[in-house]
Amino acid sequence: MSRPTLRAVVIGIPLVLGLIGAALIAVERDEVLARAEPPQLVEGANRPSNLSESLRDNWLWLPSPDHALAWLTLLLVIGTAALAYYTANLWKEARTSTKLTLENLLESHRREVRAYVNIASARITYNVQTRLWESRIEFRNFGRTPAQRVRIFGVLELHTWPLSPAALKPINAEDPDASNFVLGPSSGRTKIDLLSVQGYEALYGVDYQKLKTATYDAPADQMLVAHGQIHYIDAFQQPRVTSYRYYVGGKEGLHDEVRWDQFTKDRALRDGDVTFRMAAHSAGNEAT
Repeated sequence: MSRPTLRAVVIGIPLVLGLIGAALIAVERDEVLARAEPPQLVEGANRPSNLSESLRDNWLWLPSPDHALAWLTLLLVIGTAALAYYTANLWKEARTSTKLTLENLLESHRREVRAYVNIASARITYNVQTRLWESRIEFRNFGRTPAQRVRIFGVLELHTWPLSPAALKPINAEDPDASNFVLGPSSGRTKIDLLSVQGYEALYGVDYQKLKTATYDAPADQMLVAHGQIHYIDAFQQPRVTSYRYYVGGKEGLHDEVRWDQFTKDRALRDGDVTFRMAAHSAGNEAT
């Protein structure tokens, strides 16, 4: 049974019972009066003024109209109190519901217009002359308001396949030298990281040909992983974090090769650079 129906039942029952009781009393009294015989008069006694007065004097159990009215009034008071109680509860529920509706509308508005900083593309560049690897993570604000205090932290690492996430270097989000800027709607930037290994000679330990020929069935033993975090504040002063993790090598290999001469307008690329698409690593990409 719904709450409005329950309220109607609670309020209506006393009123209906009161009306039925008053009607029964009136009917019973009329029947008694119709069947009653005039009382026997005792010599010297005062003669009753009418039959009703005689009945009141001799049959005290018979309710009077005043009694019925009193009971009906009491039931009306109870019904009115119940109505006031449930009306107050209804007003309270309506106020709470209105507040929740307003909060939901505001939250929906925030989700619609807030900043969303996420990864637009991830690629890795190999220079065939210097034999250097660089990751290029392009991130963009896909929202409708600027992202404030944008800071990005990331590294490019060499690991063996398959990857153990616990082996990745921790991201230091408290680095005082990290970037700090505003990223407007539809604006983007690129995070470039050199392969981070001990010793310059270790860079040559990455077998370019083996990574390039790796397949799902015959994965390479090595992989290059670019991972990091993007921290920013949205227009509603809420802190947000976007985590990313992309890789080449392993079962992914090197795909979508594009050479430098096809990027003549890209000043970030150099003569001899070859760029490849990086694949997203499972469970390493999420955003708040």
